[in-house]
Amino acid sequence: MANSDNGIKLANEIALAIAAAYRWPDKPREREAIPLAATALAKLAGEYEAPQIGKVRIRVSGDHLAITVEGEDMDWFPESSTKFFALMGGLPDIEFKTGDKGDVTGFDVAGLHAKRLTQ
Repeated sequence: MANSDNGIKLANEIALAIAAAYRWPDKPREREAIPLAATALAKLAGEYEAPQIGKVRIRVSGDHLAITVEGEDMDWFPESSTKFFALMGGLPDIEFKTGDKGDVTGFDVAGLHAKRLTQ
């Protein structure tokens, strides 16, 4: 239990520390975010829709993206200019797709494709 809105982030850090201390062979995967320019992040912001999950709103939040699905916000951090990961364990990566002119057309997550509606 954590007295914080970011309790899951703290829980993940604790799990990583315990796994390292006890040398667990299947410890949680450590990820490192890369710095991405605000303009690169802004190109990804907008509204998307996937038939299986409905509308998804993506906005820039500091050095990462905040993604809202069904009223719940989740933070996603850049691994590359098109691939993002969540700190919350068990969530799949999101990979943004671009068209011929370099414009963002949608994203894929766990075999689902979301189409971009607006910027």
